[in-house]
Amino acid sequence: MSTDFARQGFTFGKCGASDLTKCLNSLTSKQLDDPCVRRNAVLLAVIQYPISLIGIVLNLITVFNILGTKSLWSNVSMLLISNMALCDLSSCLDALIITTILLDVPYERFLDNVRSICLPLGLLWFVGICGSTIVSSLLTIERYLAIVFAMKPHVRMRHKIAKLLLALTWLLVLTLGFYSLAEEFSTHNSFCIPGAATEKSPKHLRFIIPVGIIGMMLFVVNIFLYIHIYLVVRKSQHNMGIKKESRTAKRIAALVFTNMVFFFAPIFMTGILVLSDTYPTIQADGEGEIWRMVVTLYFPVVCFNLNACINPLWYAFRNKKFKAGLKEKLNSLMSHLLNFWQKMSVCCSNKNTYEPNPSDKKDIEMN
Repeated sequence: MSTDFARQGFTFGKCGASDLTKCLNSLTSKQLDDPCVRRNAVLLAVIQYPISLIGIVLNLITVFNILGTKSLWSNVSMLLISNMALCDLSSCLDALIITTILLDVPYERFLDNVRSICLPLGLLWFVGICGSTIVSSLLTIERYLAIVFAMKPHVRMRHKIAKLLLALTWLLVLTLGFYSLAEEFSTHNSFCIPGAATEKSPKHLRFIIPVGIIGMMLFVVNIFLYIHIYLVVRKSQHNMGIKKESRTAKRIAALVFTNMVFFFAPIFMTGILVLSDTYPTIQADGEGEIWRMVVTLYFPVVCFNLNACINPLWYAFRNKKFKAGLKEKLNSLMSHLLNFWQKMSVCCSNKNTYEPNPSDKKDIEMN
């Protein structure tokens, strides 16, 4: 049974042929003293937990601050940033939940319930990665129109157009995500990733590869747009309007290009692995399967999760209006907490004050 787990891509430790059965059985019984389990638990806890938690906090702050501040919500760039934060929040939640499950749920129970666990998590992963990719392209287009057509104010991505494009983006992403859910593409590996390369599921590769190619094409288009932006800014150094817009473009460019790096790196590594003549399969010593898992599972999860964590820091937290709105909300929150604390203190002090009983009052009056 334990070797069947390995063939499905559910191995975690570096288990040789002699101790493969023992190691995988220890995973099902959750014996944390086993070196295979300890190595996996430490790797997941040390890398995934802090990144996921920080990413969730940063993206929640980004979403609520933008949605709760009218001046930010009415800004097209911030509207797009808030939607990117929602996508990144989805990625961080997916990473946190799957890490918690793999650490706390006995492995045999995980395999018995892989459909109920991996299908919703696969949808979260798909929405997070694909949504973030598309929204980053919309951000690039918005900056491109603002800078290249600076002298034509009517050529802009207006608020209504931005909301329409975002609605279409969410419709597309959710449609593809539910299709991957219906085809159970995320049930072929222990991290519930729809795009992980697996020999036993070529059908989902025929779906995920075109999606990946489209994502690559979007990023290539972004590169050419930013090259054009750079040339326009260089020619118009004395135009104050273009200089102001270009400062915003630089921050968004940093965000988009980090998205590109973290998007391309796992695909590039997986492509090399799949196209190489020595494509690792499960061998007698288990080394090939371990290498495949590191490249196609651990590496993409860490890359996408880290990207979702740092995205808010590139633009939202460097924006003056964003920081002013956040400061105002924090001051308001502290004021409410202080008022609540004062009311509780007064209430507690009144309870502790001695109040004579009515009978005692009568005795005092008679005396």
